[in-house]
Amino acid sequence: MAVIKIDSEEKLLKLISDVKNKELVCEKFKFEPYELRDILFEEIGVNKEKFDQQYYYYNSKKKLHISESEWEYILISTIGLVAYNDFESDIDRVYKAFESQCEIVEILIKQVQSLKKRKLVYDVDSYDYEYLMNLSTGITHNIIFYLELFAKCYLAISDEKYLKTHDLNILCNQMKNVIFKKGHNNTLFHAHIFCQFSMQVLLFYANCPEDIKEHYIKYNDGIYPSVLIDNLDMLNSFIRISSDSISQYYYDREKYHYLESGLYESLLAKANNEEELEKVKIVFGYLKDKNKNEHLINPFGLELF
Repeated sequence: MAVIKIDSEEKLLKLISDVKNKELVCEKFKFEPYELRDILFEEIGVNKEKFDQQYYYYNSKKKLHISESEWEYILISTIGLVAYNDFESDIDRVYKAFESQCEIVEILIKQVQSLKKRKLVYDVDSYDYEYLMNLSTGITHNIIFYLELFAKCYLAISDEKYLKTHDLNILCNQMKNVIFKKGHNNTLFHAHIFCQFSMQVLLFYANCPEDIKEHYIKYNDGIYPSVLIDNLDMLNSFIRISSDSISQYYYDREKYHYLESGLYESLLAKANNEEELEKVKIVFGYLKDKNKNEHLINPFGLELF
C-alpha cells in the first residue's frame, strides 16, 4: 500500500470531504506539514489529545478507523476496522500466509489431541464426537491449504514463479523439477522434507474421491476426505519440521543447512559392506536421479545402519 502525501490545502480538503461523505477510503497518508493532520482531526471530530495517547481512533457506527504508525504515516479507513500487511514482494506475501496457516493447523491439531483424551469422544451420540467431526473437517481443509502454501513458499523463495493452481500433484511435480534445477537435490531438504511432503500429498489423494478438486475443498464441506485422527502425530511432526525448514530458508538462504549438498555421498561413505551400500543406492538413489520415484515411499527418518 503506497503512502499518499497530503501536502497542500487542496489535498487536505479533498480528504476531509471524502471522510465526511463516507467515500470508500482505505489508504496510508503522510501529512506534510504534520499540522495538517490536526486540521483533519478537528474537521472530522477526532479528539487530538486522546488520539495522541492511543495512536488510534475507531468508531464502529461511522465505520471510521484511523491509526498512526511509529513512522508517522496514518492509516485512514472509512470501511471499518482493517487489518492488512504491507508486503514488499510476493515472497513476503506467500511466506506470511504460510506462517499464519501453520499456526492455524497447529491449533486445530492441539484441539483434537485434547479432545481425544475425553472418554465421551468415542460415543457417536456425544457432543464430543460431534465436535471431533467438525474439527476433523477443519483440519482436512486447512492441511490441504498448508500443503499448497508450503509448495508455493519453497518455489517463491527459490526465485521460481509457482504455477497458479491448487492441484497438489502439479505443485509437487513442479517442486521436484525445481529441486533438481536449483541443485537442491542430494540434500536433507530433498530426502527428509520433500519426502514427507510427497507422502502427505499421496495420503490426501488416497483418502479422497477421484474427482476431488482442491479449490472446492475450502468452501464446500460436502467434498472432503476423511482425516485419520490416529495419524495426527505424524502430521504434526511434518508440520513442525516443514515450517521450521521454510522459516530458515526464508530468513537465511545463504546459510540454509537443509540445502547443503552431498547427502548421498555421505550415506554411501557410512556403508560398512556391499549389502549396506546397495541399500543406500536403492533407497536414496532418487537424490541423484530425477527419474527415480523412491522418495514417494521412502520411510520418514529411515535409520539405515
